[in-house]
Amino acid sequence: MKNYSYHDQIIDYYHQCQIDYELIWHLKSHHCMHYGYWESDTKRLRDALFNINKKVAQLGQIKEGQRLIDLGCGVGGPAVYLAKNYNCEVSGISLSLMQIEQARHLARKENLNFIDFRVQDYCNTDFKNDEFHIAYAIESSCYAVDKTFFLEEAKRILKPDGKIIVIDFFWSTDKTNDADKKIMKKWTDSWSILDFSYERDFENQLESAGFFNIKKYNCNKQVWPSIRRLFLCFLIGFLCDALLRLVGKRNKLNSMNMRSAYYQYVTFEKGLWNYNIYCAEKP
Repeated sequence: MKNYSYHDQIIDYYHQCQIDYELIWHLKSHHCMHYGYWESDTKRLRDALFNINKKVAQLGQIKEGQRLIDLGCGVGGPAVYLAKNYNCEVSGISLSLMQIEQARHLARKENLNFIDFRVQDYCNTDFKNDEFHIAYAIESSCYAVDKTFFLEEAKRILKPDGKIIVIDFFWSTDKTNDADKKIMKKWTDSWSILDFSYERDFENQLESAGFFNIKKYNCNKQVWPSIRRLFLCFLIGFLCDALLRLVGKRNKLNSMNMRSAYYQYVTFEKGLWNYNIYCAEKP
């Protein structure tokens, strides 16, 4: 992931589209930019957002005093939650200085002096070998051009017996036609992602990077309410977006982000992608 023009594209997307996360995804109060995790008794989006943080802790079997790294930390919500609730040290990295500054502000607000946020590329960090017990990436590994670099770097900075947790979108099958690929590309383009990984390819890359005890959890059911919620936001907001563009209050990138809510719904209904959690261990 050394194409810096692509880095700039990712940064620009999050800078210009953060307003959408603030308006419909509780970003200012819950500081999360992911789909969340809806349990059978989850009633509100804000609870689903916290649930994914709890899921990371559960799957990683987080213990007090451990060192964690958030690979693509956004504005810091999950990192702050885990540091605060499990009394562990957390480092968070992002390409965006704006996001890192917001994450640092959140950590100061919560009086957490054992949390560290830095501007870094998760494919090429300056951390030492064997630093962390757990590395996790919530809807961020999809931005790695070559997932092999991402996984190899994660393995390098993990301690022996350390765990990696990847939560993301994956192509469910490689048996697709041109129409499927076209609409999926419209979705990935709207989020400034080059492409999602195929499940089988990602699993092979985990093995090739040296991870073992690989486990996959399909979470389609647990994110369906968020998929549906985003689609409803698209139906409600389509006209508003068009009017705001006419008066110069929104731009092309904002409109593409709004349309992503349509593409993610249609492609999910066609069975083109799965929302998975992968857990694996370093020898």
